[in-house]
Amino acid sequence: MNKSRNEQGFRALTDGDGNDPAPRLRRRTWLFRTLRFAPLALAVALAFLANALQAVPPSERSRVLLDGSTTRLVSHNDPTPSGADPLYPLNHTIDGKTESVGTPPANSGFEQAGGPVGTPPVNYDLQTAPIDSVTVPNGNFETGTFANWTLTGSPTIQSDQTRGYWASLGSGHAITSSAIAVPSSAQAITYQVGYLTTNNYSWVKVYVLSGPTFGTSTLVKDDYCFACGTWSTATIDLGAYRGQTIKLKFAQYSGTIGINDVKVQEVFPGYEVSGTYFRALDGIDAYAWIYWDGWLTTAQPFAVHQDAQSGTVEMKGWTSNSQYQIQIATGPGRIRGPRSFTATLRARTAQTARGRHAG
Repeated sequence: MNKSRNEQGFRALTDGDGNDPAPRLRRRTWLFRTLRFAPLALAVALAFLANALQAVPPSERSRVLLDGSTTRLVSHNDPTPSGADPLYPLNHTIDGKTESVGTPPANSGFEQAGGPVGTPPVNYDLQTAPIDSVTVPNGNFETGTFANWTLTGSPTIQSDQTRGYWASLGSGHAITSSAIAVPSSAQAITYQVGYLTTNNYSWVKVYVLSGPTFGTSTLVKDDYCFACGTWSTATIDLGAYRGQTIKLKFAQYSGTIGINDVKVQEVFPGYEVSGTYFRALDGIDAYAWIYWDGWLTTAQPFAVHQDAQSGTVEMKGWTSNSQYQIQIATGPGRIRGPRSFTATLRARTAQTARGRHAG
């Protein structure tokens, strides 16, 4: 019985297998002691790190690194290239992005819109209204009479709300103006003509009476329209009569004719004109209607700007084979040519072509 108690006591001092438990206990005691001082060690390490950070300028604190058990300050300055050749040349795979270098020329992308340069010719867009060169006495018949006119037959004065008073010419009728001194600025006779017969021709012949006693009668226009019943504006070139004193005669040839607003005008101010032409309106946009023998020439020379590249002229062909010619007059005498060209407008009335010549 006593032996059993002794054996039990011995077993209590061992690990049950008869081994001494002291080494195991010593290891556990050392671990407990180490863990007891761990918070203190951590606090000391953090205090040391805080002191190190305080010694580093704020702009460089992000450059403090922990390398294992040591703390070292990395230089804030960028590293200096060694000068050694790179392992591979730049873009050795030829897949780098293409980039522009230097300053490109002006408008390199051609995105800048073109525009006029320099000073264009006078009345370049033909929007300047015609100018009366001289007053035709009672040319608009607003006296309500034929004052200043000589009559053949028995023409009558009519009136309406649109035109006011106007002359009506029937069979065998004619009217002749008083004398008109044609100035050097005059370009044309203009007048309103009514083609009043609606089932046949309305036809009037226009004459210029010239010479010392106005004995020379020159037919300058056959003006007619078939079954029109409308009014129109007519233009007759007067270039051949500048500086002369003339009379105008309107003689009915067929049907009933209306005559009104007889004027001597500079139709296209800023231009020299010849041949057959007239000024027309497309809404409020004025343009020149030129027939096969018509010319418009800028009256005064103009300087071509050094940056000019081209000139533009808007043209419209009213027939299937309409043609136009643009000539550049250079030199003191400004003789037409030598640079010119002729082109055919194949467009019909609904289309527009543009003629261009070097600026």
